[in-house]
Parts: sequence; structure tokens; C-alpha cells
Amino acid sequence: MIFHQAMRQIRNLPYSLLLVGAYPVISLYAHNISQLEASYLVRPLVICIAYAFLCYIISLILTHQRTNAVVLANFLVLITFTFGIIRDYGRLHPVFGIKWGAFPVSIPLWSVITLIGVWLIVKKLKTGANLIPLVNVMAITVFILPVSQILSYQWQRESAQQDGNVSTILAEMPIGETPDIYLIMVDAYSRSDELNDEQDFNNSSFEEELKRMGFYIASCSNTNYSVTTLQVAAVLNLDYHRELTEGEVIEQFVPAIRKKIANSFVQEYLRARGYQIVSFQNTFSFLNLRGSDVYYDFREKYQTLTPFEIMLLEKTLPGSFFFQANVIPTFKYYPKYAYDSYVLDTLEKIPSSLESPKFIYAHLLVTHPPYIFGQNGEYIGDQVTDEYANKIGYTDQITYLNQRLLTIIPKILEESKTPPIILVQSDHGEFYASADTHQSAFYALYLPGSSLQELYPSLSPVNTFRLVFNRYFGENFDLLPDKSYYLQADTEAGNERTLELYQLTWPCGSTQDK
Repeated sequence: MIFHQAMRQIRNLPYSLLLVGAYPVISLYAHNISQLEASYLVRPLVICIAYAFLCYIISLILTHQRTNAVVLANFLVLITFTFGIIRDYGRLHPVFGIKWGAFPVSIPLWSVITLIGVWLIVKKLKTGANLIPLVNVMAITVFILPVSQILSYQWQRESAQQDGNVSTILAEMPIGETPDIYLIMVDAYSRSDELNDEQDFNNSSFEEELKRMGFYIASCSNTNYSVTTLQVAAVLNLDYHRELTEGEVIEQFVPAIRKKIANSFVQEYLRARGYQIVSFQNTFSFLNLRGSDVYYDFREKYQTLTPFEIMLLEKTLPGSFFFQANVIPTFKYYPKYAYDSYVLDTLEKIPSSLESPKFIYAHLLVTHPPYIFGQNGEYIGDQVTDEYANKIGYTDQITYLNQRLLTIIPKILEESKTPPIILVQSDHGEFYASADTHQSAFYALYLPGSSLQELYPSLSPVNTFRLVFNRYFGENFDLLPDKSYYLQADTEAGNERTLELYQLTWPCGSTQDK
């Protein structure tokens, strides 16, 4: 008897409030899990669950009936985060040429749906029925899908194995003095000839200044892969992704490839030789090297909303109005500004603040949209109206980034006890530009005390650490053929992306011979 009473009480507990409160956060995380860290969930989960119980208290006052209050509270939570779905669907699927996702239509539509729902629950729902167990079951059912997606992704990630083509090589002891190694990845920074053709932007003064310092510019370099995940993993593991074949859908391989970034051969190799691994907390979590010995987090200096919190708020009417309508754009774009500013400022301090030898990986997003830096580094997020199509904004990012790099690099050279290796390379070219531009890669190498004769204009980033390890650590890696792959999206198959070999063009010659 006591057991049955206890079970009845448990069934009647409104734990649906907990599940429904957490659902918007868990669902959004499940759809963006490859871009985010779980640590981003804590604050949104606490706030959303608290919001669910606040809705319950208000509903209880309004209805004076526990069951109805639970149903109404769950409805209010779900409808709060449904506005963004109505808005986006209406923008993508116009009716009679009318984009009913626009604010003048979507706000009244959402408001009518909300009022009708509240009215039906308050006035029409049978007050005597105990619907709490049924609501709990419905909440569990809805909650299962995003949780299963998260568990599936984590399982794929954990079961993914490192490509063993190069990682089986044993590290030898360092030869002589070991130089610090700086890998500065400049996201979406086009090769200079493409900047000139696509943007009418002359980048020669920047390149000439780098050459004066001793850099080699691979003037015909192309990215090996057109997307960041594949390219960064290839660079850090000294190889192409041999598990991928042309024409194959890549989505199933993404968790394993992201794991290659987190547990790369470069980190393993250099750590075995006594190097500190130094990296930065990135707003794109798949670029984070969480196992670093020194891990700089911009959030310790800048108190901002996280990109995930902004995405979540954009699902609501107030958040959508503030961010989508550009009413308070500072909150939307400031995390990116804070991150890049922090990385640039910190890079200048690293030579004197950390012991050598060290490997520093800094992935800069300045030239990745949205374009929120002025030419002098001022924040212009409040002026952004189109995140991707602002070509003037793009060249302003180049101008500012060039200025900062020409300040940072000399300081690194001056304050390093042993001449460092400095590698400045892009993961791909500008977004939404021509194919040639997007496949192009800016690529500059500072290799102290080493002949530049082996280097050649079409050298591609996959060979970066093969060159470095051969020259400075006595290895004998073969240089790989310089290939460039792009991803072809199939819109009829739900935007599945397949790998295709790009037909390279070389502005400095018709061949990629060394």
C-alpha cells in the first residue's frame, strides 16, 4: 500500500517542468553539438528551468488549479522558444510572395497562437482531470530525441580512431636548441592575387614587409580542404583524410575528424619533445585544444553572452527583436570581437611570459564574417546589416589584421631567445566569393636558419609540419602532392556535402612543379 502511494505521488510530480524547461537548451545544443562545448549549457539550463517554474507559479495564480497550471506553464515555455521557428520558416517559405516570417507578420501570428493556446488551457481544459502523468510522459518522449542525438554524437566521437599514417612515428630527442613554434591561422584570408582580382585590394605592402623580415610567401598556395574542420585537422596531422573518398558524404566522418584536431599528431609529437602546448578558447569549440598545457580563455577578461546564449535568445520574441532587428547588436557580435582582441593582445605577451620551448596555436577569426572590426580595430558591430555580403567590411578586416600582425610578429622575433618558427596561414579564402578565391590560401613561413630552396609557390598547408619536422627535428617525411578538395552541397539530399577534387589554377604558372 505504502509503495503504491509513493509511486502515485511520484507519477503526479510535475517533473515535466524540469524537462520542458531544459528542452530548448538541449535541443539547440543537439543541433549544434559539433560547434559547442558542454560548458556553454550550464547558465542557459539554470535560467530556462527557473523560467519554467516561474511560469508555473504565474499559471497557478492564474488558474488556481495544479494540473492546469502545469499544462499552461509547459505551453508558455515551449511557445516562448517557438517564435524563432515561425520566423525562420516564414522567411524561407513565402506564401503568395509574402515572407510571412518578417516581423510585421510573424509577431501578430505568434501572438494570436499564444493567446489562443492560453485561452484554451485556462477556459476549456477540464479542471477535474489529473493530466500530470500524461504530460510527464509526453515531456519524456519529446526529450528523448535530442538526448539520443547527443549520445550518438558522443559515441561516434569516442569510438573514432586516430589515423595512424604518421602518428606511429616515435619522437626523437631535440637536435640542438628547440625553437618556439607559432601557428597563426587566419580564418578566411584569401591569397593576395585573389584579393586583387575579387576585391581590387592590393596586399603587396603586407607581403613585402613579411619578406623583409625573412618570411617565404607561397604565392600560389591553395587550401587542401574548403572547410575549416577538415583543413585544420589535415595541417595538425600532416596528412590528407584518407578515410574520405571523392563523392562520399562527409557528415558521418565529422566527429572523427574533429577528434583529430583535439588529439593531433603535432601536439603528441611536440609534447614528447618537451614542448608546452599553448592555445586559446575559441568561440567555435571544435577548434579548442582543451588538453593544452596553457589554455587562454578570453571569457576571463571579457564578460559577454556566449554565442550559444545568443542563438538561444534569438529563438524568443524579445531576443529575435533585439538581435535580428539589430536593436542591440553589441550583444550579438561582441563575443567574436572580444575573442579576437584577446588573442591578438595575448600573442604579443607570450614570448616573454612563457618558458620555451612552446607550440602556440592561435586561430584568428578577424577575417571570418561577421565583419566587426574597423580599419583601426574599433568595434563596429552596431553597423553590421549583412553578415556575409559586406565586401568593404572584408577588406577592412584585412587592413586591421595586417596592422596587428606587423606589430605582433616583430615583437615575437625580438623577444624570443631562440629564433622562432612562425607559420601564418589561412584555412581557406573569403566566404561567398568565387571558387578560385575560396580555395585560395594565404601562406607565409618564417623558418630561421634554413634554406628556402625547397620551398615553392604552390606549397600547400598540409605539408607545413612535414617541412618543419624534417628541418628542425631530423625527420624524413615525404612532401605530399598539393591537392585541393571542396565540398559540394546536395540541396535535394538535405544539404549533404560530398568531397570533390578541385581543379587547381596557378596564377604564377601553369604547373605546380617545385
